[in-house]
Order: sequence, then C-alpha cells, then structure tokens
Amino acid sequence: MKKRYALSLFLAGASLLSAGGGLDVYAIDVEGGKSTLFVSPSGQSMLVDTGYGGFRNRDADRIVAAAKAAGVKRIDYLVITHYHRDHAGGVSQLAAEIPIRNFVDHGKNFEQAKDNAAVYNAYVKIRNKGNHIEVKAGDRIPIEGIQVEVVTASGEAIAGSTCTSPRTTARRLRARRRWSGRFIPGLPSLNNGPATGGSAQAWQTIHDSPGFPDLWQLHYATANDSAHNAPEKFIANYGEPCQGNWIRLSVHEDGAFTVLNGRNHYQKTYEASIKSSSSPR
Repeated sequence: MKKRYALSLFLAGASLLSAGGGLDVYAIDVEGGKSTLFVSPSGQSMLVDTGYGGFRNRDADRIVAAAKAAGVKRIDYLVITHYHRDHAGGVSQLAAEIPIRNFVDHGKNFEQAKDNAAVYNAYVKIRNKGNHIEVKAGDRIPIEGIQVEVVTASGEAIAGSTCTSPRTTARRLRARRRWSGRFIPGLPSLNNGPATGGSAQAWQTIHDSPGFPDLWQLHYATANDSAHNAPEKFIANYGEPCQGNWIRLSVHEDGAFTVLNGRNHYQKTYEASIKSSSSPR
C-alpha cells in the first residue's frame, strides 16, 4: 500500500491561559485548498496550510484579512501538511504580506507527482528565512496555550492512531472531555469551493449523523440542490463571484463555543449541553 507523505495534527484543547480568553479558529476560504488559522488563549497564532499561489494574491490576501480580524500581526507557527500547490502554493505570497516566525513540516519531499517539486523548492526558499521545525509522529508543536500533537508525518503514525490518510483526516480536533463531540459539529467546512467537495451524498451523511446540530459551509455547493446545502445564514459565501468570507469558531472557558459567519455576522452559541442560542449580531 502506497504511503501518503503528509503531516496531520491533533489539537487536545486549550488551557485557557488568559483571563476570560479562549481558542479562536478561522476556516479560511482558499477556493478548494486548505487554510485554517488558530489563535490560542495566549495570543500566539498557528496557520495550517496556505492555499494556492497566483490568482493575484487571492489566498494570501484572504489569510491576512482573517488574521487582521483576529488581531494577529504575525504567524508564530506555519504548519504545512504536505507540498501540493493547494496547501503550500501560497507560502511565498503570504510571507510577503505578514511575518512568519516558525515553519513546521515533515521535512523532505517524497512525492514526484504533479508539481510537487516546484512547490516544495519555492517553499524551502521562504522557509530558509525563518526557523524550521521538522516534526515526526508524536512530536508537539510548542504554541503556547494549545496542546498540538503530530499524529502522522512522512507516512508514519503514532501508536494506536488510525489517522494515516490526510485525505480523510488532515486535521483532527478534539477539546477537553466536556467539549468532546460538540467541538467538531460546530465547524464542518463541507466545501472550500463552489464545485469542490460537499457532495450531496457526503452532505446527507453528515446531516444525518447524531450529534451534528448544524452544518456550516464556506461555500454554497452549486452542484447540489437547496435541500443538500445548509440554510443561507450558515453559509459564508453564498453567491458568485466569491468574496472569500471566513467562518470563525470561538471556544469559551465554560466549554461552550460560538460560530460566526464572516459574511452576514450571524452567530450561534452552542452550550456545553445540547442547548444553543443565536443572534444576528
């Protein structure tokens, strides 16, 4: 069986270091790639992947816009899961717009498919200007206020892990016990592009799964009918051309969390229990 040479993470929760502080997670629209910004209770930031390069700095601009909304002036840890252009292609453009202190990855590029070599070489040039942290399975990324453990790296996984494919679980998020089963349902970004991901079958499977009170989408899935899309208020980018709106999840000290739509500022708070409340803000 061919190994997938990538890096996947496990967030074990925030220690809530700052008074009244919590963990903020921004799902950033990079049109089919991946990019997620984490802002820890300590104020340090971790960005996982950068989306594409090109497109007139589209993805870098959107990441910086999310960082600005979060009050982040630099990326403390940039984690690159693998060297495909939809995950690492935007590094050069991003580094020109915002300082990046630490570059975290699994090291050597093992893949020869697609345009990996060109993307990897461009990434390394930028990485050499900062501090490079090469991680292996079981290592932790030292961002203050969040426990971040590397589940897989370069095809190797920690003992007992089933997270061996970045296609199925590029990032696994689990908060403390009282958040368990409530943290992920609040922020399933089902499709990062209008026609990418979020198939009707996948949407229905998640919709019918127990413990998923709502579905939030970065995009309206144009290939689906309205019955297989979330209600408009839960969709960050509803029409075309796409405006690149983000979705933010904020975890509170009492175990509750709030999800905010960056397009219409609709937000909904999910309590530690089943109850929830919402407001247009």
